[in-house]
Amino acid sequence: GSEREVAASLAEYRQTLTVGGDAAAAASRVRAVLTPLMTRSERPPIGERDDLVAVHHLPTTSPTADDLREWAALRALGHAVDSPVDLEYWKSIPYFASFMDGYKTADKVKTALEGAASSTVADLLASTRSLDRQAVEAYEQIDLGNGHLRALADETLGRGWWQLLWVPPTMPYLEPGPIYAPLSDGSVTKRVLFSAWTGVPTAIAALLSYEADRLAAGDRTLLRDNTPDARKAVGARLQYRLAEGRPAAMSTLALFWPHPALAELGDPLAAARESGTQVPAASLVERIGERLDAGPDTDQVADAVFSYPGLLPESLRSAGAERLLEYRSEEGRFAGLLEHVRLALDTAGIGTRAHPDLARIAAHSPGNIAWRTLRSVAGPGVTAEGLWGAAFELVRGIRTLFNRTESTALLVTLYGEQPYWRSVLEYCADGNLQAVMDEYLFQLVSEGGGAELDDDGLAALARRAVESMELRPARYVARDNTPERGEIPMMARFALRYGGRFSTDADEAAGVRQGEVRAAFNSPFAPFVLASTSVGQEGIDFHWWSHSILHWNLPSNPVDFEQREGRVNRFAGHAVRKNVAEHHWRDVLLSNDVRAWRAAFDAAAMSSNELGEFSPWWMYPGSARIHRVIAHYPLSRDIAKYEQLRTTLTLYRLTLGQPRQEDMVELLSKKGVDGESVPTIDLRPPVT
Repeated sequence: GSEREVAASLAEYRQTLTVGGDAAAAASRVRAVLTPLMTRSERPPIGERDDLVAVHHLPTTSPTADDLREWAALRALGHAVDSPVDLEYWKSIPYFASFMDGYKTADKVKTALEGAASSTVADLLASTRSLDRQAVEAYEQIDLGNGHLRALADETLGRGWWQLLWVPPTMPYLEPGPIYAPLSDGSVTKRVLFSAWTGVPTAIAALLSYEADRLAAGDRTLLRDNTPDARKAVGARLQYRLAEGRPAAMSTLALFWPHPALAELGDPLAAARESGTQVPAASLVERIGERLDAGPDTDQVADAVFSYPGLLPESLRSAGAERLLEYRSEEGRFAGLLEHVRLALDTAGIGTRAHPDLARIAAHSPGNIAWRTLRSVAGPGVTAEGLWGAAFELVRGIRTLFNRTESTALLVTLYGEQPYWRSVLEYCADGNLQAVMDEYLFQLVSEGGGAELDDDGLAALARRAVESMELRPARYVARDNTPERGEIPMMARFALRYGGRFSTDADEAAGVRQGEVRAAFNSPFAPFVLASTSVGQEGIDFHWWSHSILHWNLPSNPVDFEQREGRVNRFAGHAVRKNVAEHHWRDVLLSNDVRAWRAAFDAAAMSSNELGEFSPWWMYPGSARIHRVIAHYPLSRDIAKYEQLRTTLTLYRLTLGQPRQEDMVELLSKKGVDGESVPTIDLRPPVT
């Protein structure tokens, strides 16, 4: 009976839409027969005139003369090898000749270069625009080869994103420094880019990452050029070095040692709560300096750190260096670390020493940041020993982040040739790393359902966070336009491709697994742009640090459109957190909850709005929106195509439960039905 009733009510609703009648009454009858069987909650708009999605257009300019010449050259090449190059390839894929591996045209060109017409094809190939290996290896500025990519680079690298090792925190405790201040207006969010063409993700990831690395290398005083030898010559600066079997400089261990007593003194959230607002980093350091125990001066910052009382939890004070290293995962037990830890424990007995940088270490060192952030998510059953051990593991990831060649080159570009550990401290303060890590670990805990963590759970959480900071660069292969089609290796981390193995990959061992890429993108750290084909749009969430979807090519149907945007429109996403922080930072300052984000969401849950059960975790009022970014050239037919797709999307929502939905959408479109004004089927649960 109920099955026939449902079918009849849906048929009646279809009839009223396509032929005419009382659509509101028909929709009500569908609701009456369906809600006892199923319900579905739709997210409401955020306000009367506000929608959850804000539409932006990528500011692509008209093709340049070189762009047009490239199209003519590609068309001639395709014609010569009997494999026409689609106009959409040229519009979408920068340097198509360099990234065409995997396309039929590339296979046909390869075959033709070995045949009778090889010289003609070689000349045509040489006339196409291609990357030049020497220019890439010399870190020369290269044109990005595509109007969309130039616009994307202007909106990211042009705004200073190349200076970022992490996304600015959504809820900073300290006033941002000169690097992060221009990017702390809430506008930064990672970009997820979808294209219809398999060549797009690799080209974008390779070219955008190249330009980010080139800018970070600055005047090349450190990283001379873009080659493996030049990278090796830079060397890692945060090493546990030994000289004749004895520890050399101990400043690295001082930077990455979780010191519970100093960490307590240096808490920026406590300082913000004490002052009732964000605190300048210099004021925090001054505040800590007034509270530090006094002692004779030393010129070695490590002596001041390791001699300061409270170096370890009481239960670990008699532990030897070997015991402390057991908290490290196997790959974290670096050569020389054991001897450095032994010397640190010996230094603890010399009596308190003072150093001008000790207060800055307390506030901004990665070791103390790691301890505080894990304390904020630790359950009541976590021991002081377990907290210290998890922090000792977590800080390993932050060390990896700052030890990369690109990071070293960036910090030298930003701060000059001062001691590197000082540059790390400055950068952590400038970018509010404490607030960043607190936000990240809150997300990781929330994903696990918010269960209380014991020692083992806290250690597992630390290891998971470390994995996102240890992402290896991807290595893609572009080709030049010589008959040999020589390989041009392209390292990428700022932007990455998401998807399976492609013809433009280097050997598999150097590739990056999808799971690793996804975990890193769902962290505040690189990559900052993720490019994928439509194949990658289903069932994967990218919302933790992104609320911007860039449609490099428009999808062919409205369902794909919604699926793409659904990747960043999810539980506790970046836009939601921005809006919660916008309204409830004051509540966080008034709270004594050690977990700042729990205080913010608790306050949001207590506030009244019209969003019902979706608030605050799925949506929340505020200035942040999901960004739907459309890429199109001026006067392009893509503009009309987008408007048609948008209209179709509203009509598609009227076809719930209907057979041959595409035919019905086409019929409604021909009849001029306005999907915005027609009564839709409401399957929200009845109010009890």
